[in-house]
Amino acid sequence: MEKNLTSFERLLREEEKSQATIEKYLRDIRCFLGFIQEKELSKQQVIEYKDYLSQRDRSSSANSMLVSLNRFLRFIGRNDSCVKLFRVQRQIFASEDKELNKTEYQRLLKAAQRSHNHRIALIMQTI
Repeated sequence: MEKNLTSFERLLREEEKSQATIEKYLRDIRCFLGFIQEKELSKQQVIEYKDYLSQRDRSSSANSMLVSLNRFLRFIGRNDSCVKLFRVQRQIFASEDKELNKTEYQRLLKAAQRSHNHRIALIMQTI
């Protein structure tokens, strides 16, 4: 498998990927190889690894690792072992705990007025 990793690294360099990207891809793949240890590579192993990532990492981080792994699997001709990424729902609005309450708003408004920055105070009131 180390031979495949070396060839894959060479491909990434030929594609002019940044050093940080290359290191991340290789680190992600080695993490998977450490997970399966000496077991035979199979779709079931990749699915178990995906489940492991879902418990350990946020979906976006796990997806990043799965992208690296899927790319490597395709490189070594194991398209049959690639897995789908996690669905990540984008949050349109900020959660309520990140919103300013009335007291915080008034404190910011008074601070803007005290600093004689009336423009910011007017903008804040408009928003």
